[in-house]
Amino acid sequence: MQRIHPLLAGLLAMGIASASSAAPQGEQCALPQVGKAMQGYALPAAKTLPEHLETMQALHGWLSGEAPLIQAEKVIEAPLDRHDRARLGLEDCVDCGPLEAAERRLLVGIGKPVGFALDRAALQSKRGPTSGSLRRHADGGFTWTLSLRSPGAAGLRVGLGGLDLPANAALYVYNDRGEAFGPYIGRGVEASGELVTNMVSGDLVHLQLQVSGPLQKGETLGFRVEELGHISARFDLARRLDASFSQDKLHCTSGRVNADCVENAECANSGDFAPLEDVQKAIGAMLYRSGGGYYICTGGLIANAAGDPLFLTANHCLSKGNEAKSLEVYWNHTVPCGTRDCAAAWEVQGRASEVGSSLLASNRSSDYTLLRLSSTLPSGAYALGWNSTPIANAGGLPLYRVSHPSGAPQAYSTQVVYTGGGTCNSLSRGNFIYSTDTFGSTEGGSSGSPVLNAAGEIVGQLYGACGSNLNDVCDAQNNRTVDGAFAAYFPAVESFLTSGGGGGGGGGGGGEFTLSASGFKIKGQWAADLSWSGSSAADIDIYRNDSRIATVPNSGGYRDETSFRGGGSLTYKVCEAGTSTCTAPVTVSF
Repeated sequence: MQRIHPLLAGLLAMGIASASSAAPQGEQCALPQVGKAMQGYALPAAKTLPEHLETMQALHGWLSGEAPLIQAEKVIEAPLDRHDRARLGLEDCVDCGPLEAAERRLLVGIGKPVGFALDRAALQSKRGPTSGSLRRHADGGFTWTLSLRSPGAAGLRVGLGGLDLPANAALYVYNDRGEAFGPYIGRGVEASGELVTNMVSGDLVHLQLQVSGPLQKGETLGFRVEELGHISARFDLARRLDASFSQDKLHCTSGRVNADCVENAECANSGDFAPLEDVQKAIGAMLYRSGGGYYICTGGLIANAAGDPLFLTANHCLSKGNEAKSLEVYWNHTVPCGTRDCAAAWEVQGRASEVGSSLLASNRSSDYTLLRLSSTLPSGAYALGWNSTPIANAGGLPLYRVSHPSGAPQAYSTQVVYTGGGTCNSLSRGNFIYSTDTFGSTEGGSSGSPVLNAAGEIVGQLYGACGSNLNDVCDAQNNRTVDGAFAAYFPAVESFLTSGGGGGGGGGGGGEFTLSASGFKIKGQWAADLSWSGSSAADIDIYRNDSRIATVPNSGGYRDETSFRGGGSLTYKVCEAGTSTCTAPVTVSF
């Protein structure tokens, strides 16, 4: 019996109506209609890798210097149990009871409950909070540090709820290996009160709250440390390549080994696919939380008229708003051709202080999800062009892809559109594109990776595979690659791609009411100068990351000096006081 499976992770057997195992022979391209298209473009860079590392080093030095001496008995422990380890494939557990049904996605981590709450009253009491270490400052502010450990973790993420910080407060995470991220401010992603921090490597993380100066009357401050995300060796930051294979293959080992046919993108001949270098700058490896677990997938930046950081992936990867809020994207995850060491593959470039994204559109019909990223993009980032011309029946049309199979560094594969035989149940040709691998292959973790035409334009994104020998991803004779067809769902996402309004930029909003902003640092702390025009209101409300921070006379300018350090960005807008007449938001990076 033949089966299908999505490729976020392992194999999910499903029914199949009919599928030929014969490879395509002499098929001809046939494009019955021509759709809309948009060219790709380079995106503005926030920081180069050396700049990012320098900022992180300075932030880590400041945070570790501010922290009180951490006592071992005050470290909160959140270990995996046997059931967790069995779910992650780390050990067998015959007496754990039934496990969940086979995952449709590659599980790489487990969220372990913590259940600690912090509020203003606890911080200002004489005894201080019941957990963590508190240091009070002469200016009325304080530093509070909580250390958490999950033994054996390759990395940790802290899940927060009820987050509500005043303008002079910020949270950070860091470890003892020189990694540091933040600030996390206000009410978290989309002012939701929810936040899952960036991942730091190792099994110990320090969560630090910095409050500059005294809290003002009526200001609230509080949050809950709800869970500690234990990221396992399936997502190891120090995986090694298996030296027994040829140099152009990817075989990063950490309990999982890439198949023989998976090809290192750094070894590919770009002459066979001219846009390859730009495509690599658009592809990101995804780590996100869903239903108490942490999963990986692949996605890519997609061009749009507004120049926003829009990101395309698969619906079966991520389809809910709370999943989108937890998204962390890793860019430039490559290893040089011929390398035998993946230890430095998961670089910090692109892992900006911000995490999260906004869900714009998602549907199972062609297995797509479109997101707007909250994070700063790395140097050289590229938004892929797209083309809505239907190609599902264009037999023999060449297709190209860069993905992260099993979470490995970027791999390169090619296919040709296949129109022979039947289709898998619920995956109709037209809504989906069937193709035959001609070079390389995809694996679990590749799901959501954009599939491209010869011009480097997105024409779909990876759903999975359909065939009779799915246990062998290298069997191109008996298996077909299946992608959601961009042409089929283009009407549902067209407005996000072709509209020039919203997000980023320095204008728009209510008529001629416009805002511009420039960011800089004063003694390492973030500051921004705002200027606006087009309003005759007496007073103006200033908003930072959707939280009002001041109401000022309409003089046309305002300087926001913060206590935040490190690297990241702030989004501002100004409104006529007490009204919803506002400028478009403007984002500044530091």
